[in-house]
Amino acid sequence: MAIERSLELAFFERSADKKLYYEIDGSGDPILLIHGFMGTGSSEFPELRAALAKKYQVIAPDLSGYGQSTPKPRLYGVDFYRNDAEDLVALLEYLNLTRVHVVGYSDGGEIGFWLPILAPDRIRSLVTWGAVGYFDKSIRESILSMLNMRWRTPKTDEMHGAEHIKEMTNRWVASMLGMIDRGGDVTLSRAAQITCPALVILGDRDRLNPAPNGQAIAKAIPKGRFSLYKDTGHSVHLQQPRKFLQEVEQFLKKT
Repeated sequence: MAIERSLELAFFERSADKKLYYEIDGSGDPILLIHGFMGTGSSEFPELRAALAKKYQVIAPDLSGYGQSTPKPRLYGVDFYRNDAEDLVALLEYLNLTRVHVVGYSDGGEIGFWLPILAPDRIRSLVTWGAVGYFDKSIRESILSMLNMRWRTPKTDEMHGAEHIKEMTNRWVASMLGMIDRGGDVTLSRAAQITCPALVILGDRDRLNPAPNGQAIAKAIPKGRFSLYKDTGHSVHLQQPRKFLQEVEQFLKKT
């Protein structure tokens, strides 16, 4: 029998100049689903979200400055991952949610590492892919390549505002390089504070996240586990969707 899904669309006023748009899809134990750079909660992984919403209540926000969230244009700094995580902790508090599974991709995964550090009592488990908690100098060229805008599409402009894309990208690149230049540590040095079960997934051809860095943070997390997908790049959920969904669902079920 098909499970009926319910969809709620709303805004959370984080401050006078910051409103976070979010959607709640499905029912069951809550999952916070976090998108990456130039994504939104509804556009990044529609198939994954629909699959998870059959068994869980999926909370899918647009991060600050993305999609329908403000401010516009989005601001970045060398601590923007932590700042975004603080926004999401406030959202969970606003929604009165505890025991939440966190599932985050790319920048959303980097934010995801922060959540059980900042709010350990609220986070039940963590799944990340395309994220490692540490940026070494080997990825500088890949970061700088984002400035060529070859990834930009009409859909990107529609979601975030065509007038904001270049400025957002320039700020993101500058912030990423700033993190690398100050040593590269994002959450790796704090990984031992992540006490919930965590699954760290990477593709072995991910140009932004070398496999050894993913292994390092998974090893540093007391209940961490590392999973490497062969012949796969950054977007594991798109390149190996069936295997990825199966692994994520099995992990969530165990936790």
